[in-house]
Amino acid sequence: MGDEEFLPLPNNVIYTVHAKCNETGSIDKEIALNDCITWATTKPDTDDEHYFTNNLMKHPQIKNRYDTILAKISRETFAVDKVKAFIHAVADLIREDIPWNTESSYDLVTGYTNGMVNHFTLEDFETNLDYGHVDFNSTINVNDAPYGLLEWVEKRGNSCRSYTAKVNLNDDKYISDDYEVEAPSSVSSAFSYVFSIKITLFLVIFQFIFYVLF
Repeated sequence: MGDEEFLPLPNNVIYTVHAKCNETGSIDKEIALNDCITWATTKPDTDDEHYFTNNLMKHPQIKNRYDTILAKISRETFAVDKVKAFIHAVADLIREDIPWNTESSYDLVTGYTNGMVNHFTLEDFETNLDYGHVDFNSTINVNDAPYGLLEWVEKRGNSCRSYTAKVNLNDDKYISDDYEVEAPSSVSSAFSYVFSIKITLFLVIFQFIFYVLF
């Protein structure tokens, strides 16, 4: 469901506010499914948006940490046997509220001007929980949800597990926070000098405030 918000319509029809890109500027579905590292930058004209993260991922230590975390998540959390019960528990929780307050859709105010309002039925909601597919109708929804929720977890999880197949999960060097990074002596000295100045200024300011208040 991600970037979409379920809202009810009369006659047990749900719609979602579609906050994603349209077909012209969208990310290729196969890339989004199989690429676990650079998928967000494959959309046209996004280089500037991802400048910071792109350069972070060029650092070997950060990249190794990312791969290790991804390997653990795709095996310990993002897997069908791990999330199936959760998905159905959430569905059970919201099922009664989906057709509730059918007039709320008429007062919907959204800032999206180029998007499309997706319309789904309660049957679509139930079908799409596991491996069922929602029928595409160009007049009422966008053709960007070709998978059931559990099907997506399985396919996306398989892709990320395949990508991290060679990651050594027994070596927690890159994932542990208990890891010291040694700074060059010149940097360390400069940092100590700046830190000392900051501490001194802090004490002076603190004493000044103390005497002013008391």
